[in-house]
Amino acid sequence: RGIGKSALAVQFALAAHQAGATVLAGRCDEETPFPYQPFVEALRHVAETLPLEELSGSLGRDGPELARLLPVLHERMPTLLAPGPAADGERYQLYEAVARLLARLAQGRPLVLILEDVQWAQKSTLLLLRHIARYPAPLPLLVIATCSTEHGGAHVETFSDLRRDDLVVEIALPGLDEPDVAALVAAVGGISSLLSERIAQVSEGNPLYVREIARHLAESGASELSIPRSVRGAIMRRLDLLPRPVLETLTIGAASGRDFSLETLCLVTDREEVEVLAELDVAERERIIVPLPGALDVWSFSHALVRETLYEDISPARRARLHRSIAEVLVTSADGPTPQLAEVARHLAAAGSPVDLARAFVYARSAGQAAAEKQAFEEAAAQYELALRLLDRAPEVDEMHRCAVLMALAEARAKSGDTSARAAYHGVVELARRGESRCGAECLARAAIGMADNTVSAGAVDHAGIGLLEEGLSTLGDASPSLRAQLLGRLAGRLYDVPDSLARRDALSAESVALAHQVGDPLVLAACLHARTYAMWGPGGAAERLASGLEITRLAERGGDVELALHGHAWCQIAHLEMGDVASLDRDLVTYEALTGQLRHPHVRWYARTRQAMRALLAGNLDTGERMARRALEVGWAARRMEVEKTFATQMTMVWLERPTAEALQFLEAGRLASESRMPVNSKHPLCWQATLGAVALALGETETARAAVDHLTAVGLSSIPRTELWSCTMACLSAPLARLGSPEAVSALHELLLPHAGTNAQIAGAVAFAGSFSHHLGVLAAAMRRWDEAEHHFATAAAMHARMGAAVHLAHTRVEWAAMLATRELPGLGERCDALLESADAQATGLRLPALSRRIADLRGSG
Repeated sequence: RGIGKSALAVQFALAAHQAGATVLAGRCDEETPFPYQPFVEALRHVAETLPLEELSGSLGRDGPELARLLPVLHERMPTLLAPGPAADGERYQLYEAVARLLARLAQGRPLVLILEDVQWAQKSTLLLLRHIARYPAPLPLLVIATCSTEHGGAHVETFSDLRRDDLVVEIALPGLDEPDVAALVAAVGGISSLLSERIAQVSEGNPLYVREIARHLAESGASELSIPRSVRGAIMRRLDLLPRPVLETLTIGAASGRDFSLETLCLVTDREEVEVLAELDVAERERIIVPLPGALDVWSFSHALVRETLYEDISPARRARLHRSIAEVLVTSADGPTPQLAEVARHLAAAGSPVDLARAFVYARSAGQAAAEKQAFEEAAAQYELALRLLDRAPEVDEMHRCAVLMALAEARAKSGDTSARAAYHGVVELARRGESRCGAECLARAAIGMADNTVSAGAVDHAGIGLLEEGLSTLGDASPSLRAQLLGRLAGRLYDVPDSLARRDALSAESVALAHQVGDPLVLAACLHARTYAMWGPGGAAERLASGLEITRLAERGGDVELALHGHAWCQIAHLEMGDVASLDRDLVTYEALTGQLRHPHVRWYARTRQAMRALLAGNLDTGERMARRALEVGWAARRMEVEKTFATQMTMVWLERPTAEALQFLEAGRLASESRMPVNSKHPLCWQATLGAVALALGETETARAAVDHLTAVGLSSIPRTELWSCTMACLSAPLARLGSPEAVSALHELLLPHAGTNAQIAGAVAFAGSFSHHLGVLAAAMRRWDEAEHHFATAAAMHARMGAAVHLAHTRVEWAAMLATRELPGLGERCDALLESADAQATGLRLPALSRRIADLRGSG
């Protein structure tokens, strides 16, 4: 605090302005919880001062969207269309509109945007900042964000995330050294050099502390350093020098918050503006307060400690009266029917009487609804939490109010990616289950759906979630077809890992989609189509998956639901990878990445990172892919996703098969054991760990470990392996170890299981990894069975697929296995073809640094 970050930003802004740049500025405040505050302050200056014709050109077609943030646009441009009703997709449209406005403002001259005190930034502000930083088009824009390192918060994660992408440069401001402290003290005057050294020691170079202590010493005339017990004491002594009326006015300002307006002071004190302005002028000359940049007749305390010192000196009784008066002023002086809802709620809550608390609840709930309308879900959750705390202080609580606020809180947390959403949903369930409760079956149904959507599935059967959804269906009956359709779909999804549940999943999800068609709501239909696509997910069916993904995306975009649109794009990515359509896959990956910026869900960011890693590995960029996979693992841990290590192992298998190590084998063995400790050993996750372990062990030359994995999987029965999203991974990893170490009967069995998938690809667990063309694995198995012509056909098909996709590593492997098959046949004329295949594969293995494949090539040449 007081280290000089704002002063440095101001000096830079002045220099940039003199050099021809446009400078805009806004600030965050600890006690002003309206969304996007610094952007609103910065852009409000543009909206109020830019010539009308120039303003219209800068807004372009984004005027209605920007009017959500800047209502003054309607005053200056009465013909401007009103924005449509807010929906989930509006947050992205709003962010895009702000980015485009900044781009237009930066045309012809550079633009500097200063955001002060982002340690107090609300999450909506940080999400918008992140969006602008990652805007795909080049922006001639420099954003300077000042923040205090004394405070943790969401900004820490935001800057860490942007730092990893080289989008931010941090400049730490240390305390002043002794010469600089001496210069600052000398500017005050009348203080000896000895005292100056002592000030440097006790202040640790903090400019604010230096200035306050030095002024106190100079004005008191002390010849010895009389350091107050705390800087707060120094500030209080500084304040005591002010005339009593000035101090009284500042005290009311302190009750308002860090920032306060002339209008509020005049209305609370019932005094004329000229009288109050004269007192503020005194405080401003003494640098106790400073005008708030970009705001008319609004001041801010020069430091938070100044405000805190004044506020704590107010007696509790008077503090309550002041907060009540300020709340009334905010309500009665509001321009239009909507006052500053969150501020009114805060002041009424601080006033504390039963009547005040009841009113504060109403305002807090309204503030939450308003924030949610603006897609500021983090702020909405904060207001709903305040509303619940206020209900706890009420003598009699209406359970319907509590249930409604809990549901709103759960939905806001869920949309912001907060994992505590489940706790709020559980609270709704508990209220709805009470026999005397007036919370209806619809509340229970909505909570059951919410909990299902926010439950991490890691292969274990979610009996509690299944029971809750069934309870919701039973309780709801036919009362709400829309909710019933969604309950049916979610139940089908929760049954995914229940053995022998395919027929029931099919029936439930089909009924869900049919009912959603009758309802006619595009978002309900999209959600039910997504649930059915997941419930029926297994090997094969890529064309149907693609059709569902495209329809889900279309419906979600029509209804403005970003999360559902992401689901649709995810299904399209899976299908594109299975079908080998890399161009469409890349387009969907770009769109998916762009959409993730609108949601705070950590698991969405994790999925985006895993798919980026997959794409790098698919192209043969193993070093880059490994770095990205490890980065995705960190994001997944933060998202508390239970399946992150299996996903990481699956992705890293693309590296470990080429660069096998003992450490990789240990990681896979530990993962297998951990998986078997949590779920049945013959369920999908343990079996996939086994197959992956066997493949890497074979590449490392650990034959016995590979054989043990093969024996375990064949003992289970290859046809008994669950046909889930991990089936392709399990079978693809098993093919090479089984072909080398398995029985002829097992090889033939696996060949028959894979044959229907010839010509398509083995993608893994939602396009997070690529295991090559099924034709490659069929070729390996056919060669082991000495079906030479069939093997040749499969290898040719696989090589064409891998070449078309740019899958360099997999193409090299196909050529090596093809060459090995030709060498085994030992027919005239095949030797030259074998050598040509090995030569091209060797060049790829050398260029891509694939030591395991190079050794295999050397072995084949040696044996020849």
